[in-house]
Order: sequence, then structure tokens, then C-alpha cells
Amino acid sequence: MGAEQKSTLEWPSGAVMAEGLRLLTLKHGLKEGSTYTVKIFSPSIMQVLEAQIQIGSKQNVDLLGRVVALTEVTTKTHMPGAGEMVSKTYVDDNLRTQKSVMPIAGMHIEMVACAKEFALGENDVLELVDKMFVRSPEPLGNLGSVKSITYHLVPTGQTRNIIIPSNDNQKVQELNNGKVIVTVEPVAAPTGARFPYKGSNKTILEATRPTRYLQSDRKDIIDLARRAIGRTNDTAEAIKRIEAFVADYIENKSLSVGYATAAEVVVSRQGDCSEFAVLTAAMCRAVGIPAQVVVGIAYVEDFAGLQGFGGHAWTQAYVGGKWVGLDAAFKGTGRGGYDAGHIALAAGNGEPGDFLNLASTLGQFKIDKVIVRKR
Repeated sequence: MGAEQKSTLEWPSGAVMAEGLRLLTLKHGLKEGSTYTVKIFSPSIMQVLEAQIQIGSKQNVDLLGRVVALTEVTTKTHMPGAGEMVSKTYVDDNLRTQKSVMPIAGMHIEMVACAKEFALGENDVLELVDKMFVRSPEPLGNLGSVKSITYHLVPTGQTRNIIIPSNDNQKVQELNNGKVIVTVEPVAAPTGARFPYKGSNKTILEATRPTRYLQSDRKDIIDLARRAIGRTNDTAEAIKRIEAFVADYIENKSLSVGYATAAEVVVSRQGDCSEFAVLTAAMCRAVGIPAQVVVGIAYVEDFAGLQGFGGHAWTQAYVGGKWVGLDAAFKGTGRGGYDAGHIALAAGNGEPGDFLNLASTLGQFKIDKVIVRKR
């Protein structure tokens, strides 16, 4: 997207990347039953992930019609805040991966080594979108008139635990049978609070600082934030104005951007929900209002012919002791912004790693009951 990023940190002791992992596997060999642990550094999220490697048996694997004898290697990776992710790779005697299987959004995504012509052939995108959707047992209607919604979540497949956090906008009750009851009731922003934040809470202070994706110390972002809030010194009014400003500022609502930083969005003025979220959070932080990027699922009436909940990102700002939801992406569609049709899965600094919770949780549950309470 054009904005250069540079981060420098001390190399984590004992951590490896792809080539280091390959050399480590060469050292340990492919003897069936052997196990070892490793620290893997992920440059995309700038974090070290602990993983356990287990060498399995050699077996005949179907590679799109070509059957090859390959060794199964199982990797159990601990994902911060998202539990454990188990992936499998099938390698030849030279440790070249021929097939990999990993869980994403409740599905098992398979990648297979194949001919270029096959890889570039047509695929069914709508089938993938359908599998990543969580169906709603009934239409939710006009969410602007809804006070709260209680969702009954049921695990699917082999999922045992559904990890859903509680916050100021949603309360979570875990039942013994694995079911989870989530009640979402958006809090109103308390009036009379002033900014910048002058408290001492470490978590709140962290939400005021610039990060790789929320460059709130950049002049262009500070200028936009000041332009958006005008002369108000009321925090509730300021976040309302920032939300409305971002809804209008991003002109091209596009799914093709990937994942951009707030600084990149300022220049491009395009993106999907994540770009709306990072720019909103960065602008709040630029004027001293604590803010986080939230990832989760949100209800939509129609997306590619589907009705239900899809992966979504929005923002929450800290106002007068409460985290208040903001959704500039939905504000721009006329929906009104954040509402009870949102279920949060994680909140943070807008780092790609924060989306691990979405990738590992989405698709692992279904919603079998909703209770809608009107205002």
C-alpha cells in the first residue's frame, strides 16, 4: 500500500524461522514417534510461538490423484489467547512439503503441491465464504431498535471449548455441556468525560500509544483527528465525530486491500472493515483517547447471498470508565455503527496476530438460539 514500515527488536533466544525449522527437522530426522519442542518466530505478527513437533508414520498420500509415500509431521502450536492449533504436513525424504493441512475458521484448509496450470485454475470462492459464515437461526431485523441480544452458542465438530471474552458490551456464561451464552448489550458513552486520558491503568495507557498498525503519532493522523473532533473536549462527542469522519473518509469500500496500517489508509482512502477499524483507533489515540481494534463476527442481512455472521473488525474507545463500541464501516452503510449484532472474540492493537483468535474460533460453533430484546 506504499507506507514503509520498519521494526527492530532483539532476536528471541532460541527462536527459529522456516529455514531454521527445516534444519532442526533434518537434525532430529524423520524417525516415527520422535517429538521435540521449538520456538518459532512469526515475522507477520512479530511474536514467538511455542510448538511441539511429532513425527508420524510414512503413509500413502493422495496428491490430487498422484499417490506418494510421505511422512506425516504434526505441529501443535500454542496461539496466544486462542488455545492450540494443530496442523499436519506431509514431507518427502528430502523434507520437501508436498501437502499441508491446517484448521482455519472451523475448516481444514489443504495445500497440495501441484502443477502451475492446476493451481491457477478456477475455484469456488462462494463455497469458501459459505463455510466461514455462522448462520443465524432467525433474521435479526432492524438492529437500530434492539437493546440487547442473547446468543446461545453450541460447539461444532470436535471443539470442546468456545473462547469468547467478556467485556463492557458483552457478558459470557459458560455451561457444563460446552455451550456458551453471550448477551450483547452495547453501552452508551458516558457524557462529561474529558480527554486526553490521565489515569494510571496500564492496560488503558497501552491503548493510547502508537503501534506498528496504529501510527497515532504521525502528523497526518493527528491532523485528521483534530479535524474530525473540532472544538469539543467531551470524549463521548469526540469519538462519535471520529466514527462519522472515518465512515465518510474511506471512499472505496474494497475487500482487495489485504490488511493496511492506519497510515496507509490515510493515503489510499480505501479498504474493508479492518481499515475502518485501524484508522478509527489511531485517530482516537492521536488525541489521547484510549482505543483498541476488536475482531469478531457481525450480523449481515446479505453477503454473497448469505444471511448470518461473518468475520468483522471494529473499534472500542475508553470513555468515562467504559469501553464503548464504534463501527465506522457499518456507519458508512447507514446501519448506524456498533450494535448488538456484534460478538467480540479479541481486542488489541490492530496487529495481524490479534486476528489469530478469529481464524481459530470462527467456524467452531453454531448459533442455535437468539433472544432479541427491543428498546
